Amino acid sequence: MISLKGLVANPGLFIGKTKTIKERLAEPQRKTITPAEIDGELSKFSSAQTQSLSEIEQSLETHDLGDDDRSIIEMHLMIVNDPDITAGIGQ
Repeated sequence: MISLKGLVANPGLFIGKTKTIKERLAEPQRKTITPAEIDGELSKFSSAQTQSLSEIEQSLETHDLGDDDRSIIEMHLMIVNDPDITAGIGQ
């Protein structure tokens, strides 16, 4: 038996077969834009951020969540609003 250690998102015991899938990180698509396209791309980011926040907040309001699940969803709000993540956008 293999014992794994780590952070628990949902405590409990699970017994069953597992399948190891090779982890593959997604490669970001790189695209060069012209100076004239910058404002449009910033607008797309802002719209996506606003929509993400709205969807996360709606999940909090419409779903009956336990404290642990609510904390996880609230953490998503913090990530979307994190100034350390969004600080370099537009510079």
